[in-house]
Amino acid sequence: MEKCVGKVYVMNDTDVIRYEDSHEKIWDKFINENSVNGTFLHTRAFLNYHPKERFKDCSLFICAPQNIYQPYAVVPACEYMEDNQKVFYSHMGSTFGGIIISSAHYTVLDISDFADCLDKWLANNAYYKVILKITPDIFSQEKTDLLQYLLWNKGYEQYTELSTYIDFSIYSDDLLSNFNRRKQRDVKKCSEHSLEGKFFEKPGEIEIFYTLLCENLLKHNTKPVHTIEEIFALKSRLENIVTFYGIYDGEQMVAGAMLFFFKNTNTYHIQYSCAKQGIKEYSPMPYLFYKLIEFSHVSNARFLSFGISTEQKGQVLNMGLIKAKEEYGVNFSLNRTFYKIVKG
Repeated sequence: MEKCVGKVYVMNDTDVIRYEDSHEKIWDKFINENSVNGTFLHTRAFLNYHPKERFKDCSLFICAPQNIYQPYAVVPACEYMEDNQKVFYSHMGSTFGGIIISSAHYTVLDISDFADCLDKWLANNAYYKVILKITPDIFSQEKTDLLQYLLWNKGYEQYTELSTYIDFSIYSDDLLSNFNRRKQRDVKKCSEHSLEGKFFEKPGEIEIFYTLLCENLLKHNTKPVHTIEEIFALKSRLENIVTFYGIYDGEQMVAGAMLFFFKNTNTYHIQYSCAKQGIKEYSPMPYLFYKLIEFSHVSNARFLSFGISTEQKGQVLNMGLIKAKEEYGVNFSLNRTFYKIVKG
Protein backbone atom coordinates (compact mmCIF):
# COMPACT_ATOMS: atom_id res chain seq x y z
CA MET A 1 0.00 0.00 0.00
CA GLU A 2 1.27 3.45 -0.94
CA LYS A 3 0.24 6.93 0.13
CA CYS A 4 1.55 10.49 0.25
CA VAL A 5 1.42 12.43 3.51
CA GLY A 6 2.86 15.96 3.31
CA LYS A 7 6.64 15.77 3.18
CA VAL A 8 6.54 12.01 3.69
CA TYR A 9 6.11 9.35 0.99
CA VAL A 10 5.10 6.00 2.50
CA MET A 11 5.64 2.74 0.65
CA ASN A 12 4.88 -0.45 2.53
CA ASP A 13 6.81 -0.06 5.81
CA THR A 14 9.26 2.57 4.59
CA ASP A 15 9.05 6.37 4.79
CA VAL A 16 10.97 9.03 2.90
CA ILE A 17 11.32 12.13 5.10
CA ARG A 18 12.95 15.48 4.30
CA TYR A 19 16.03 16.39 6.34
CA GLU A 20 15.70 19.44 8.61
CA ASP A 21 18.34 21.36 10.56
CA SER A 22 17.17 19.82 13.84
CA HIS A 23 18.16 16.37 12.48
CA GLU A 24 21.88 17.17 12.20
CA LYS A 25 23.11 14.98 15.09
CA ILE A 26 20.93 12.03 14.03
CA TRP A 27 22.22 12.33 10.48
CA ASP A 28 25.91 12.50 11.39
CA LYS A 29 25.64 9.67 13.89
CA PHE A 30 24.20 7.46 11.15
CA ILE A 31 26.92 8.40 8.65
CA ASN A 32 29.78 7.95 11.11
CA GLU A 33 28.61 4.87 13.01
CA ASN A 34 26.02 2.87 11.07
CA SER A 35 26.57 3.19 7.32
CA VAL A 36 28.54 0.96 4.94
CA ASN A 37 29.33 3.64 2.36
CA GLY A 38 29.14 6.91 4.28
CA THR A 39 32.16 9.19 4.71
CA PHE A 40 32.76 12.55 6.36
CA LEU A 41 31.91 14.10 2.97
CA HIS A 42 28.28 13.07 3.60
CA THR A 43 28.07 14.52 7.11
CA ARG A 44 26.36 17.77 7.93
CA ALA A 45 29.63 18.81 9.61
CA PHE A 46 31.09 18.87 6.11
CA LEU A 47 28.09 19.85 3.98
CA ASN A 48 27.07 22.69 6.24
CA TYR A 49 30.31 24.60 5.66
CA HIS A 50 28.61 25.78 2.47
CA PRO A 51 26.62 29.00 2.92
CA LYS A 52 22.89 28.19 3.15
CA GLU A 53 22.08 30.21 0.08
CA ARG A 54 24.51 28.26 -2.14
CA PHE A 55 22.35 25.13 -2.45
CA LYS A 56 18.69 24.33 -1.98
CA ASP A 57 18.98 21.32 0.30
CA CYS A 58 16.59 18.43 -0.26
CA SER A 59 18.36 15.66 1.67
CA LEU A 60 16.29 12.66 2.69
CA PHE A 61 15.92 10.01 5.38
CA ILE A 62 14.70 6.56 4.33
CA CYS A 63 13.40 4.91 7.48
CA ALA A 64 10.65 3.00 9.26
CA PRO A 65 7.39 4.99 9.41
CA GLN A 66 8.12 8.32 11.14
CA ASN A 67 11.30 6.95 12.75
CA ILE A 68 14.27 9.03 11.65
CA TYR A 69 16.13 8.03 14.82
CA GLN A 70 17.08 4.69 13.27
CA PRO A 71 17.46 5.36 9.53
CA TYR A 72 17.68 2.59 6.98
CA ALA A 73 19.45 4.96 4.59
CA VAL A 74 19.99 8.65 3.89
CA VAL A 75 20.43 10.63 0.69
CA PRO A 76 22.42 13.90 0.94
CA ALA A 77 21.06 16.08 -1.86
CA CYS A 78 20.27 19.48 -3.26
CA GLU A 79 18.11 20.60 -6.14
CA TYR A 80 18.63 22.95 -9.05
CA MET A 81 16.70 23.99 -12.13
CA GLU A 82 17.52 22.75 -15.63
CA ASP A 83 15.37 24.09 -18.47
CA ASN A 84 12.77 25.13 -15.89
CA GLN A 85 12.61 21.60 -14.46
CA LYS A 86 13.79 20.37 -11.06
CA VAL A 87 16.87 18.17 -10.78
CA PHE A 88 17.66 16.12 -7.67
CA TYR A 89 21.46 16.00 -7.28
CA SER A 90 23.28 13.98 -4.62
CA HIS A 91 25.25 16.18 -3.82
CA MET A 92 26.67 19.23 -5.64
CA GLY A 93 28.53 20.32 -2.51
CA SER A 94 30.39 17.03 -2.07
CA THR A 95 32.68 14.79 -4.09
CA PHE A 96 30.37 11.84 -3.40
CA GLY A 97 26.68 11.44 -2.62
CA GLY A 98 24.21 8.74 -3.56
CA ILE A 99 22.17 6.52 -1.28
CA ILE A 100 24.05 5.94 1.98
CA ILE A 101 22.91 2.64 3.47
CA SER A 102 22.85 1.14 6.95
CA SER A 103 25.13 -1.85 7.48
CA ALA A 104 22.09 -3.74 8.84
CA HIS A 105 20.14 -3.17 5.61
CA TYR A 106 22.74 -3.79 2.92
CA THR A 107 20.68 -6.54 1.28
CA VAL A 108 19.08 -7.05 -2.12
CA LEU A 109 15.51 -6.65 -0.90
CA ASP A 110 16.21 -3.61 1.26
CA ILE A 111 18.25 -1.68 -1.29
CA SER A 112 15.71 -2.47 -3.99
CA ASP A 113 12.99 -1.10 -1.70
CA PHE A 114 15.01 2.03 -0.89
CA ALA A 115 15.61 2.75 -4.60
CA ASP A 116 11.90 2.26 -5.34
CA CYS A 117 10.94 4.56 -2.47
CA LEU A 118 13.32 7.23 -3.73
CA ASP A 119 11.94 6.95 -7.27
CA LYS A 120 8.37 7.27 -6.02
CA TRP A 121 9.23 10.27 -3.83
CA LEU A 122 10.99 12.00 -6.73
CA ALA A 123 8.04 11.45 -9.06
CA ASN A 124 5.57 12.59 -6.40
CA ASN A 125 7.58 15.79 -5.87
CA ALA A 126 7.80 16.61 -9.59
CA TYR A 127 11.51 16.09 -10.17
CA TYR A 128 12.60 15.77 -13.80
CA LYS A 129 16.00 14.10 -13.28
CA VAL A 130 17.99 12.39 -10.51
CA ILE A 131 21.81 12.27 -10.30
CA LEU A 132 23.57 10.07 -7.72
CA LYS A 133 27.36 10.25 -7.24
CA ILE A 134 28.29 6.90 -5.68
CA THR A 135 30.99 6.51 -3.00
CA PRO A 136 33.94 4.66 -4.63
CA ASP A 137 34.93 1.34 -3.12
CA ILE A 138 38.21 2.60 -1.64
CA PHE A 139 36.19 4.97 0.58
CA SER A 140 33.46 2.45 1.47
CA GLN A 141 33.59 -0.12 4.24
CA GLU A 142 31.91 -2.56 1.88
CA LYS A 143 31.98 -2.69 -1.93
CA THR A 144 28.95 -1.06 -3.52
CA ASP A 145 28.49 -3.51 -6.41
CA LEU A 146 25.03 -4.48 -5.14
CA LEU A 147 23.83 -0.89 -4.98
CA GLN A 148 25.26 -0.13 -8.41
CA TYR A 149 23.68 -3.19 -10.00
CA LEU A 150 20.26 -2.40 -8.57
CA LEU A 151 20.42 1.20 -9.78
CA TRP A 152 21.27 -0.05 -13.27
CA ASN A 153 18.51 -2.64 -13.00
CA LYS A 154 16.03 0.13 -12.22
CA GLY A 155 16.84 2.15 -15.30
CA TYR A 156 19.74 4.35 -14.26
CA GLU A 157 22.48 5.18 -16.74
CA GLN A 158 26.01 6.03 -15.64
CA TYR A 159 29.17 7.88 -16.50
CA THR A 160 32.56 6.93 -15.09
CA GLU A 161 35.70 8.83 -14.13
CA LEU A 162 39.14 7.27 -13.80
CA SER A 163 40.85 7.62 -10.43
CA THR A 164 44.22 6.47 -9.08
CA TYR A 165 45.39 5.31 -5.68
CA ILE A 166 48.10 3.36 -3.90
CA ASP A 167 47.17 0.08 -2.22
CA PHE A 168 49.78 -0.45 0.48
CA SER A 169 48.96 -4.14 0.78
CA ILE A 170 50.63 -4.70 -2.61
CA TYR A 171 53.07 -1.77 -2.59
CA SER A 172 56.71 -2.57 -1.92
CA ASP A 173 58.01 -1.42 1.47
CA ASP A 174 61.04 -0.16 -0.45
CA LEU A 175 58.98 2.84 -1.48
CA LEU A 176 61.27 4.27 -4.14
CA SER A 177 61.39 0.93 -5.97
CA ASN A 178 57.74 1.49 -6.91
CA PHE A 179 58.64 4.71 -8.76
CA ASN A 180 59.95 4.80 -12.30
CA ARG A 181 63.60 5.73 -12.78
CA ARG A 182 62.98 9.39 -13.57
CA LYS A 183 60.94 9.91 -10.41
CA GLN A 184 63.59 8.05 -8.38
CA ARG A 185 66.23 10.46 -9.67
CA ASP A 186 64.01 13.45 -8.85
CA VAL A 187 63.56 12.28 -5.26
CA LYS A 188 67.28 11.62 -4.78
CA LYS A 189 68.14 15.06 -6.14
CA CYS A 190 65.73 16.65 -3.64
CA SER A 191 67.31 14.63 -0.83
CA GLU A 192 70.71 16.00 -1.82
CA HIS A 193 69.33 19.53 -1.36
CA SER A 194 68.28 18.62 2.20
CA LEU A 195 64.62 19.53 1.67
CA GLU A 196 62.40 19.07 4.71
CA GLY A 197 58.87 17.71 4.74
CA LYS A 198 56.49 18.58 7.57
CA PHE A 199 52.87 19.25 8.47
CA PHE A 200 51.74 22.83 8.97
CA GLU A 201 48.57 24.39 10.35
CA LYS A 202 49.22 28.07 11.11
CA PRO A 203 46.92 30.45 9.15
CA GLY A 204 49.90 32.22 7.59
CA GLU A 205 51.36 28.94 6.32
CA ILE A 206 47.99 27.88 4.89
CA GLU A 207 47.73 31.22 3.10
CA ILE A 208 51.20 30.72 1.57
CA PHE A 209 50.15 27.26 0.41
CA TYR A 210 46.91 28.62 -1.05
CA THR A 211 48.78 31.33 -2.97
CA LEU A 212 51.10 28.67 -4.37
CA LEU A 213 48.08 26.55 -5.35
CA CYS A 214 46.40 29.45 -7.14
CA GLU A 215 49.60 30.19 -9.07
CA ASN A 216 49.75 26.55 -10.20
CA LEU A 217 46.13 26.43 -11.33
CA LEU A 218 46.39 29.75 -13.14
CA LYS A 219 48.47 27.96 -15.79
CA HIS A 220 45.33 25.96 -16.63
CA ASN A 221 43.02 28.98 -16.45
CA THR A 222 41.29 27.60 -13.39
CA LYS A 223 41.21 28.12 -9.63
CA PRO A 224 40.68 26.00 -6.48
CA VAL A 225 37.17 24.70 -5.83
CA HIS A 226 37.42 26.15 -2.31
CA THR A 227 38.14 29.76 -1.36
CA ILE A 228 40.71 30.40 1.35
CA GLU A 229 37.84 31.25 3.74
CA GLU A 230 36.20 27.90 2.99
CA ILE A 231 39.46 26.06 3.60
CA PHE A 232 39.78 27.72 7.00
CA ALA A 233 36.15 26.77 7.71
CA LEU A 234 36.81 23.14 6.75
CA LYS A 235 39.92 23.01 8.93
CA SER A 236 37.93 24.41 11.86
CA ARG A 237 35.02 21.98 11.40
CA LEU A 238 37.10 18.89 10.56
CA GLU A 239 40.25 19.38 12.59
CA ASN A 240 41.39 15.74 12.55
CA ILE A 241 40.36 15.17 8.93
CA VAL A 242 41.84 18.14 7.05
CA THR A 243 45.63 18.47 7.25
CA PHE A 244 48.37 20.28 5.31
CA TYR A 245 51.83 19.04 4.39
CA GLY A 246 54.68 21.08 2.96
CA ILE A 247 58.13 20.64 1.47
CA TYR A 248 60.56 23.33 2.61
CA ASP A 249 63.87 24.54 1.27
CA GLY A 250 65.10 26.26 4.40
CA GLU A 251 62.25 28.57 5.42
CA GLN A 252 60.63 28.63 1.97
CA MET A 253 57.69 26.37 1.09
CA VAL A 254 58.44 24.90 -2.34
CA ALA A 255 55.58 22.38 -2.50
CA GLY A 256 52.48 21.58 -0.49
CA ALA A 257 49.35 19.49 -0.26
CA MET A 258 45.98 19.49 1.45
CA LEU A 259 44.95 16.03 2.69
CA PHE A 260 41.64 14.49 3.70
CA PHE A 261 41.64 11.49 6.04
CA PHE A 262 38.84 8.94 5.64
CA LYS A 263 38.86 7.17 8.98
CA ASN A 264 36.24 4.60 7.97
CA THR A 265 38.64 2.98 5.49
CA ASN A 266 41.94 4.33 6.86
CA THR A 267 42.56 6.20 3.61
CA TYR A 268 44.33 9.49 2.87
CA HIS A 269 43.25 11.52 -0.14
CA ILE A 270 45.31 14.27 -1.76
CA GLN A 271 42.74 17.01 -2.31
CA TYR A 272 45.18 19.65 -3.58
CA SER A 273 48.89 19.60 -4.44
CA CYS A 274 51.17 22.25 -5.88
CA ALA A 275 54.81 23.26 -6.27
CA LYS A 276 56.73 26.50 -6.69
CA GLN A 277 57.37 27.31 -10.33
CA GLY A 278 60.75 28.09 -11.86
CA ILE A 279 62.98 25.91 -9.65
CA LYS A 280 65.75 24.47 -11.83
CA GLU A 281 67.98 22.65 -9.34
CA TYR A 282 65.40 20.02 -8.40
CA SER A 283 61.73 19.01 -8.90
CA PRO A 284 59.83 19.45 -5.61
CA MET A 285 56.56 17.76 -6.65
CA PRO A 286 57.94 14.18 -6.84
CA TYR A 287 59.52 14.70 -3.43
CA LEU A 288 56.19 15.91 -2.05
CA PHE A 289 54.46 12.75 -3.27
CA TYR A 290 57.29 10.59 -1.96
CA LYS A 291 56.94 12.12 1.51
CA LEU A 292 53.14 11.77 1.45
CA ILE A 293 53.49 8.11 0.47
CA GLU A 294 56.10 7.64 3.21
CA PHE A 295 53.85 9.26 5.81
CA SER A 296 50.82 7.18 4.75
CA HIS A 297 52.87 3.99 4.81
CA VAL A 298 54.34 4.67 8.25
CA SER A 299 50.85 5.52 9.51
CA ASN A 300 49.64 2.08 8.38
CA ALA A 301 47.12 3.62 5.99
CA ARG A 302 45.32 1.20 3.71
CA PHE A 303 45.17 3.49 0.68
CA LEU A 304 46.49 6.83 -0.55
CA SER A 305 44.15 8.38 -3.12
CA PHE A 306 45.42 10.66 -5.89
CA GLY A 307 41.94 11.48 -7.23
CA ILE A 308 40.55 11.55 -10.76
CA SER A 309 42.43 12.30 -13.97
CA THR A 310 39.39 12.88 -16.16
CA GLU A 311 37.36 15.87 -17.27
CA GLN A 312 33.90 16.52 -18.73
CA LYS A 313 32.19 13.71 -16.81
CA GLY A 314 34.88 11.20 -17.74
CA GLN A 315 34.75 11.81 -21.48
CA VAL A 316 38.22 13.37 -21.56
CA LEU A 317 41.24 11.60 -20.07
CA ASN A 318 44.05 13.98 -19.08
CA MET A 319 46.92 11.91 -20.47
CA GLY A 320 49.68 14.08 -19.00
CA LEU A 321 48.18 13.87 -15.53
CA ILE A 322 47.45 10.14 -15.58
CA LYS A 323 50.92 9.30 -16.96
CA ALA A 324 52.55 11.39 -14.21
CA LYS A 325 50.58 9.49 -11.56
CA GLU A 326 51.48 6.13 -13.14
CA GLU A 327 55.14 6.91 -12.46
CA TYR A 328 54.50 6.47 -8.72
CA GLY A 329 53.18 2.91 -9.09
CA VAL A 330 49.48 3.60 -8.65
CA ASN A 331 46.41 1.40 -9.07
CA PHE A 332 43.27 2.40 -10.95
CA SER A 333 39.65 2.64 -9.84
CA LEU A 334 36.38 4.06 -11.15
CA ASN A 335 34.18 6.80 -9.74
CA ARG A 336 30.63 6.21 -10.96
CA THR A 337 27.72 8.61 -11.23
CA PHE A 338 24.22 7.25 -11.91
CA TYR A 339 21.41 9.29 -13.43
CA LYS A 340 18.01 8.96 -15.05
CA ILE A 341 14.91 10.83 -16.06
CA VAL A 342 12.20 10.51 -13.40
CA LYS A 343 8.97 8.96 -14.63
CA GLY A 344 5.71 9.73 -12.88
